[in-house]
Amino acid sequence: MRLYAAGGSSASASHKLRHVSSDEPIASCTTDETGLCVFSDLAPGEYIVDVTSPAGYWATTGSSFEVTVVAGEVSTVHFGAVAQYRLFLPYLCNWPVSEW
Repeated sequence: MRLYAAGGSSASASHKLRHVSSDEPIASCTTDETGLCVFSDLAPGEYIVDVTSPAGYWATTGSSFEVTVVAGEVSTVHFGAVAQYRLFLPYLCNWPVSEW
């Protein structure tokens, strides 16, 4: 079985996979330049995928999702992240023009 963890356009997002019942870590991967990482050779069952956004990105979805892996099917989990931007606005004073 395969589980695709898609992080939108954010490369370098860290994904961790663990069992729901035991909370035991199974595997980890990092998204590539397309925002995708793959967990392969999974047994059918319930899993949790955790994501950590890379530096410079904010998550737009939750950071953990439960997923059911079914024999013969491909499962996909979508995470969202956007780049952080800083906007600098000029500070306007309330001084009368005559004092300039």
